[in-house]
Amino acid sequence: MARNFPASLAWLSKPRNRSVIVGVTLGLLPIVVAFTMMRSHWTSVPVYDEWYTPGTQIVSFFQGGLSISDLWSQHNESRKLFPRLYYLTLTWLSGRWDVKDEMLSMFALACAASFALYHLLRRTTSFALEGRLFAWALLNAVLFCPDQYVNFLWGIQLEPLIPGTLLLFAMLANLSDIQFRLKVIITAVLALVATYSYAHGMVLWLLAFPIQWPPQTGEVRPQLKAPTRWYAAYGIAAAISVGLYFFHYIRPRQHPGFVISYDRAGSLGAFVLRWIGSLFAERNADAFLLGLLVATAFVRLGFLALRSSWQERDWKKIYPWFVLGAYGLMSGAVTAAGRLAFGPNAAIAPRYGPVRVFCYIAVIGLALSIYSKLSTQKKIPSRTAMFYTGAAAGILVIAWFNAFNRELIVLKQIREERKRFALAVQWIPAIPDNPELKLGRVPPATIVDKARSLSQRKLLRPRFVGAPLINQVRREPRSADSSNGVLHTAFFDDCGKLFVTGTARVPNQRGKPDCVVVGYVTGNHQLTPFAVFRPKFEQRERKERFRADDSPPDGFAVSIDPSNLPKGALVLRAWNIDMAEQKAFAVGGSVNVQNGSDGPL
Repeated sequence: MARNFPASLAWLSKPRNRSVIVGVTLGLLPIVVAFTMMRSHWTSVPVYDEWYTPGTQIVSFFQGGLSISDLWSQHNESRKLFPRLYYLTLTWLSGRWDVKDEMLSMFALACAASFALYHLLRRTTSFALEGRLFAWALLNAVLFCPDQYVNFLWGIQLEPLIPGTLLLFAMLANLSDIQFRLKVIITAVLALVATYSYAHGMVLWLLAFPIQWPPQTGEVRPQLKAPTRWYAAYGIAAAISVGLYFFHYIRPRQHPGFVISYDRAGSLGAFVLRWIGSLFAERNADAFLLGLLVATAFVRLGFLALRSSWQERDWKKIYPWFVLGAYGLMSGAVTAAGRLAFGPNAAIAPRYGPVRVFCYIAVIGLALSIYSKLSTQKKIPSRTAMFYTGAAAGILVIAWFNAFNRELIVLKQIREERKRFALAVQWIPAIPDNPELKLGRVPPATIVDKARSLSQRKLLRPRFVGAPLINQVRREPRSADSSNGVLHTAFFDDCGKLFVTGTARVPNQRGKPDCVVVGYVTGNHQLTPFAVFRPKFEQRERKERFRADDSPPDGFAVSIDPSNLPKGALVLRAWNIDMAEQKAFAVGGSVNVQNGSDGPL
């Protein structure tokens, strides 16, 4: 080790080597930050459409009733055949359905896209290693931008990322020197997987079209006179794939029809611009302006790149970036046609981030390709070009950091909401009508039904609480002292919420219990649980009713949705819960409330 130290110092003393280290660090930094954000805010609970895909297929598979139609069926406009097969395989191998596994899969897919982008830079630029690493870092800053943090917390968002990532590898195959028939096979397989992963994936049949480039030197122009039979095979495969996709296709009832009209061309164009710009902008106006900037930059850089490539007959350098730009714009146009009737806010939905990000990558790739050619020719960009490039870069940097600060708040809110929802799912056996189940954004009855089916086979994450604990909290707590905490007050506030305060402790432990279960007393000293929450001071309640120094360290003040409470006079009691030990501890005190009255009884 001591002998190698001087050699290491000598290696680091070279400026090029230091630049390589800095480039690698900058390239990995966006990936590390995105992964940290995901790990810091993820929760093992399915949300939104995950209860339908893959939830429905997982339940059917383990009940022994899965059919081909279940895998082939539509989810909105998509036929998610390959993602469903992947989810089923992952669940079968791991013996659980934990959406964290899907989140990791999406992150791994994004890393694969980053890997492909680096190799595209190798083929389309003449940068030295250190320059290529800096360019890769710039692309990663966009690919793993703050808008993606929310998508990394939703496992099924790997589906809209699949077509773009597969398109990157299809272009690498097209730029390689492998035999043409292998290009046809590879691009056809990738296009097929993309088609049956996400709706707009079928555009890969056009954009990933196999190209035969002429060998080595001479006029480097796409040679489309390759063996006719291979092109015919590719065309037939595309026709069959797309045709089967629309076989018995039904427009989703909850979605409006496609808007394709010259009269709505302006609205469609504005929707696309907002769709592009919302990767970094939150408001419609800001998104429109940023989208206009990105679209203008793509058109201008595309014109310069085409003119340069026409003069040099070198199309390979710009081919992938043009294709990525076309992919982004086509996807935006299809989204606009299908979602315009929902209003302008539909354009800025974060779930489109894995698709719209390729618009920015295309612009940056074109700029890097042009700069690489100028560097090779030892030409200096004009002052005007430098000014516009600097201004665009400055706007992008400011937008990136603004988005980062905004996403920190959003991620905190998402984590808090999903922790509440996960707690409600865990307590479904005791509180199946918990209003907090609405946080899953699908009908609570659907969640209860699927969660019970999954739990019977020990697949669900988070797990249900155990039967002994459920039986315990269904009994009225015996008279208890204040050592475990006290239920202080409970009354209905002006918003119709049940406001509950008290203290909560676990015997022989420091800190609060994992959660508190509140119920109302029924006959035979039974308790009907109706709410479960983590004992804490909710921010609004702390601000409105307590001073910071009046908040006891073991206290709580929460607002509860009382929609599952019966009307009339009720006596409320509570249990503290230690989830790790699956034990309940009686909370002292009881509170009388009159449901339907404006205040305490």
